[in-house]
Amino acid sequence: MSENQTGKALLDAASAGNTGEVTRLLEAGVPVNWAEVETGKTPLIGAAENGRIESMRVLLDRGANLEAKNKGGNTALIMAAWSGQVEAMGLLLDRGADLEAKNGYGNTALIMAAERGKVEAMGLLLDRGANLEAKNGYGNTALIRASCCGQVEAMGLLLDRGADLEAKDEYGNTALIRAAERGKVEAMGLLLDRGANLETKGRLGNTALSWAARNGQVEAMGLLLDRGADLEAKDSAGKSALDFVMRRHVKAMAPQIIEIVLRSRERERARYADALAAKQAEMEDAQARCAEALAAKQAEMEEALAAKQAEMEEALAAKQAEMEEALAAKQAEMEEALAAKQAEMEEALAAKQAEMEGALAAKQAEMEGALAAKQAEMEAQADAAQAYRAATVAAMAALEHRVKQLEDLAQLL
Repeated sequence: MSENQTGKALLDAASAGNTGEVTRLLEAGVPVNWAEVETGKTPLIGAAENGRIESMRVLLDRGANLEAKNKGGNTALIMAAWSGQVEAMGLLLDRGADLEAKNGYGNTALIMAAERGKVEAMGLLLDRGANLEAKNGYGNTALIRASCCGQVEAMGLLLDRGADLEAKDEYGNTALIRAAERGKVEAMGLLLDRGANLETKGRLGNTALSWAARNGQVEAMGLLLDRGADLEAKDSAGKSALDFVMRRHVKAMAPQIIEIVLRSRERERARYADALAAKQAEMEDAQARCAEALAAKQAEMEEALAAKQAEMEEALAAKQAEMEEALAAKQAEMEEALAAKQAEMEEALAAKQAEMEGALAAKQAEMEGALAAKQAEMEAQADAAQAYRAATVAAMAALEHRVKQLEDLAQLL
């Protein structure tokens, strides 16, 4: 077999998920990155777009190029996203595939999945960090491409993840304008419900309504008019949606347009009435639930308050008993300490009294001794004075006797 034939056999086996044949051919030396001449498809791309996981693992383990591209510039990840092969995408991303790789038209895996409405694949890409606002070569974001193709669920996911509702392509057209020109009414309804601007104009001044009129999208016109679109808004050439209705091949459709507008308005009124009734019922239900929840919460709070009050009263009683016990113990301790102090003071007072009485007795004895000594001294002095007096009397008597003798002698003489 020629190299081209063996390569084609490997591509077919990988695309079909014939892992045994893929392994045999690789072991036989068939190049793992062989590419089909006409399409540029490699075995990995063929396996990925068909979700052949085991074959992909074998190819990747043998060195398959994750970023190889087919003739349209699509990598294995882009083709897996286009086909909605989520498990294959996960494997490629786990092995390091470029999340933002672009094909020949500048489309990323997210843009390709969005235009095909592969919501699960989009979710995986967004969870892995795909750029919501990445644009292809024509300036289209994933939201714009999903709107063009009427992929409403995909649009909802993108908007929920924060996609720019007013992003513009290279011609200045928004998702609403692109949906209107193709008559994707359900997609338009979602965009309008999310707040899309009715009167945004593209680079040529065309609004969503004028594009719908230009392309004869009558139902789309009816929806836009019902939402309040300006029928007289003019583009850069001075033409309005009404001009396109009258001058292009939709003049005969004017009665139909009017009928659709009226029918659309009736549907919108019914929708608003239903929405209002549903909202009112929802509010009443919510009010009832709130009242029920409030009553339950109040009962719960009252029960909790009663339990807390009982708990506090119990704690207070316990604390009071504890304080009374502590107070009684403290009082007994103080009385004991007071009795001990009183006994100590009485003992000290008795000792002091005994000490003072001893000192007083000693002082009294000392004073009595001193008094007795003084009395003896005074008695001795008295005796001495008495003796002196007696001696004086004797001396006086002796003197008088002497005088008398002298006088007698004088007389003799």
